[in-house]
Amino acid sequence: MQKRTKTALIFLIPAFIYFSVFYFYPLFANIYYSLTKSMLLSGDVAFVGFKNFYDALHDQSFINSVSVTFRFILMTMIIVIPLSLGFALLFESSFVGAKFALGMLYIPYLTSMVVIGLIWSVILNSDLGVLNLVLSALNLGTQEWLNNPKQALPVISGILIWSRVGYTTILFLAGLNAIPREFYESSDIDGANRTQKFIWITLPQLKQVFLFVFLTSFISLVQSFAPSLIITRGGPQESTNLIGYHIYRTAFAYFELNKASAMSVLISLLIFPIALFILKKWGETVDA
Repeated sequence: MQKRTKTALIFLIPAFIYFSVFYFYPLFANIYYSLTKSMLLSGDVAFVGFKNFYDALHDQSFINSVSVTFRFILMTMIIVIPLSLGFALLFESSFVGAKFALGMLYIPYLTSMVVIGLIWSVILNSDLGVLNLVLSALNLGTQEWLNNPKQALPVISGILIWSRVGYTTILFLAGLNAIPREFYESSDIDGANRTQKFIWITLPQLKQVFLFVFLTSFISLVQSFAPSLIITRGGPQESTNLIGYHIYRTAFAYFELNKASAMSVLISLLIFPIALFILKKWGETVDA
């Protein structure tokens, strides 16, 4: 038994090293830097307590970025989740070309967000963008897709929906395929129609998939910053200034590394309880 334990520990060492270097060390280093003031030129470090947190909480741009991010998450998730479920129900029917269509839907998720951002920047350019050229040719008028503060955030959200819907569709499709066929056969005997089957069988059996999709999408969207960086630079008028981009800009454009670290800690302290609450409450309904 002792030999097996030693063998197991040997195999765990690479994973421990990986998580220590790329997860645990950055986490604790970030907390440390959030409590200090670093002098980049001299290399001196001074402990300042919670001053960086105070500065972050009194940074109006940071507060605005939190609001922008949660609006971005809301408008993205209320579309991507039901849309993915609809696609999954469609692909479950196995029509001709279903696998090809699913593959095409999944490709954007495999594509780098930098590439996606560059492509959509060309498509949505106000002057020479492909979309505006098409609209102009059809005499439908042009739009300031990325230069209008009221349009920019929904446009960014639409791009994220397009890039994620294939992945979440596959998750829902896997959940649908895992539902025992006997449930539907029994409902046929009871005379249930398609709507009743969806409400009383399909949706309850997909609770765990909904939970996984919701949590992973929420965490991923909170961390999003590439669309703001590549497509809009947080504009116009900070209407697409997502949290991730604001922290990036604070650290590498304004060189306020300690303040950026404090912002990261604050966001983690905000996200973690929300995720735990969702997991607990949703988990209770799954177990019920």
